[in-house]
Amino acid sequence: MKQILFSILILVVAVACAGAPPATPVPAATVAPTAAPPAATQPPAATQAAPTPSATTQGAPAATVTPAQAPIQPPRGFAQLGDALNRDKTQPATNYKLEVGTTQPGSPNTAWIIWDERQGNTQQIFVARQVGAKFENVGASLNIHANVLAENPTITFAGRERAVPWVAWHEPSPSFGGKKNVFASRFNAASGLWVPAGQDRGGNEPSLNIHTNQLAQDAHIFGGSADPTRPPEAWVCWEEVSAHNNAVEIFVSRAISDTTALGGFRWQPVGLNRSGNAQDPEPSVNVDVTGGSNSDHCQLTFAETNNAVPWVVWAEKIRLNPTQIFVARAVVDNTQGAGGFKWVFVPNCTPQDVSKCVLNVNPTKEALEPSMTAGTVIPGQATVPWLAWSEVGANGKRQIFVNRLDQVSRNAFLNVGGSLNADQNRDARHPDITFVGNVPYVAWDEEVGGTRRLFVRHLASDPQTGTWVLDTPTDGLAVDRTKLATGPYIRPTPDGQVVIAYVQGDPTKEASQILVCTNATLTSAIQRIFGMAAPLFAGEKC
Repeated sequence: MKQILFSILILVVAVACAGAPPATPVPAATVAPTAAPPAATQPPAATQAAPTPSATTQGAPAATVTPAQAPIQPPRGFAQLGDALNRDKTQPATNYKLEVGTTQPGSPNTAWIIWDERQGNTQQIFVARQVGAKFENVGASLNIHANVLAENPTITFAGRERAVPWVAWHEPSPSFGGKKNVFASRFNAASGLWVPAGQDRGGNEPSLNIHTNQLAQDAHIFGGSADPTRPPEAWVCWEEVSAHNNAVEIFVSRAISDTTALGGFRWQPVGLNRSGNAQDPEPSVNVDVTGGSNSDHCQLTFAETNNAVPWVVWAEKIRLNPTQIFVARAVVDNTQGAGGFKWVFVPNCTPQDVSKCVLNVNPTKEALEPSMTAGTVIPGQATVPWLAWSEVGANGKRQIFVNRLDQVSRNAFLNVGGSLNADQNRDARHPDITFVGNVPYVAWDEEVGGTRRLFVRHLASDPQTGTWVLDTPTDGLAVDRTKLATGPYIRPTPDGQVVIAYVQGDPTKEASQILVCTNATLTSAIQRIFGMAAPLFAGEKC
């Protein structure tokens, strides 16, 4: 028996040292690179027709884009990373965001998560970061006011070498009549403290609001630079009630270094005055600024040459139209007060003819919850914006769709495949899109029986073919399969892994938890021998 065990041990060590055989190289496709417009140029004029209900094409014809390398292996074997993030697991946690980064340049990126959590009659903003196979808290509550309900935080990395975490959220301010205001802070790694940033708008509060006496909420923060020679800045978009027409409009500001401001930065609104007046400008991004629309769920990214062009996506309901998806790029404009840019709709359109720039697969159906990232399927080629959203399908169930910017015209978006749903007869919501190398991945939640589960797909073909491979079981992922699993965010790690965070449970009925799942390439020799590809540090199976 000892001899048999010794022989097995020798075999295990031999296989472990040998590792997996190298992959067979795939010849690169010959594709002429397409130059992207620099941030300082006006985009080309619109040439596309109005959107159609087609799930395969939209706008101007696109040149064939073939990936220059085979997609990476799809993630398998998801397992929980660490424990639930809640500071108090008896209290519900919701409204979280996930990002990957590091405060130590040169170190591998890890997961950072921000969320809001109930504490008695208040709600606090907290942050945690991944340390190995667990998470540790980063500072105390970020609230400006400890006795209010702070909500919907967001996180990014900016500054030199993207080593400075920035966060934004909204909370009601007693100094501003109890109106919800958007605030932002940056992390000081030396002190371990979060530092509120922005000009003092009254009461020593650095609000980002255009008007502090108007309701503002649901911010999204992103680190980027329109000048490739300068470090990324924090850019924030949010929705705010206009002081001039009472519509809910999208606004964008960027952080500019200013030693006279709180935290060393002031917030500069971006865009031309479109819904205010000369004495009280409002640089709204909305398509309709006449007071007949309400917008929400904005997101920012930087794409194209050197990732130096700011983009913003949002959902807007214009009068009797269903909620529709719109996108704009920032173009350099030196008009005084514009913050250096103006917003140009893509495809180009006017408020009088919004049908030209609606991105919905079917403009007559409601579309919600857009997500945006920048990426390319061709190594070395300039990135373009990729979008995912949830839209009501012909059968009345919400479907997940993906679009990308046409790399030829740079002024139209093209559908990438059809519905991503695991089952098109089930309702799907809350998509999030990211790139792992040159491969786009999308995560979302979808109804399964009487609950909801998480699903992931990656693009396994050229964008024209639009073949999305399901990386999860057909009945989805969840640590506790008796509870709701909703609102996933998905991000890559430097070694090609994926992390997914989500909310487990219904916060209106129970103490919902923030959980994180990951696939892993790190396996033991015995696991490899017997085909059990699961993380060594795996917690509960997702």
